[in-house]
Amino acid sequence: MVLGALAIFGCAAGAGVFFVSRAPMLVLEPGTQTVTVPINTVSFAEFTVRNNHPWRNAEVEFVKAQCGCFRVGEFPKQIASGKSGRVTLEILIGPNGGHVHNTLQVHLASGGRLEADIDVAPIPPFAGWPKTVEGDYDPQSQTTLISIDSRYRAQVVLAQGQTPSGDLIETFYDPEQGTIALVDPTEGAELSLTFMTPDGEDTWTGQITAPTAASGSGENPPS
Repeated sequence: MVLGALAIFGCAAGAGVFFVSRAPMLVLEPGTQTVTVPINTVSFAEFTVRNNHPWRNAEVEFVKAQCGCFRVGEFPKQIASGKSGRVTLEILIGPNGGHVHNTLQVHLASGGRLEADIDVAPIPPFAGWPKTVEGDYDPQSQTTLISIDSRYRAQVVLAQGQTPSGDLIETFYDPEQGTIALVDPTEGAELSLTFMTPDGEDTWTGQITAPTAASGSGENPPS
């Protein structure tokens, strides 16, 4: 977003003709930014405030982002004429997050405001995230296997499956292979994963969408 003004740069002597610039005086760049980030990790995005005014300084009162997953970092309090300043955003998407669209607002002491859009696309920790978890059912061992992305394997501190009625399902997690095995899960079973994040432990829970013997895998489990 830009803030514009009419600026008189000169005139033709004796002719009474003024040359006027309609170029924007203050610019927030880029106007739209898309970033791809891992969850549970602090990432950063940067914007630039450019002051194109020929003689006037710009004063920034505060910077605001309307999402709890953003934290405003460094930003310039004053930007001299013809100079620019950097605005830094810290981004932290937790395991229960998802795609985020937000607007960054730079509020000026003059009462004006600059805005820019930011889209954050988190890297999923497993297939089906953030609503469900997808896995593969092995009828021979009667287990459902779920794969965790290699970037998140060390962050998982607990994995536990449970039936729709709340009974626990025998669950094993191999952090080296990034594989979760649930023994004979019933239809509608859920998986809870506890991750270690910069703010402490945070738990994600969602339904397992892998086929099971009960839901019809196309094969009968061994007797």
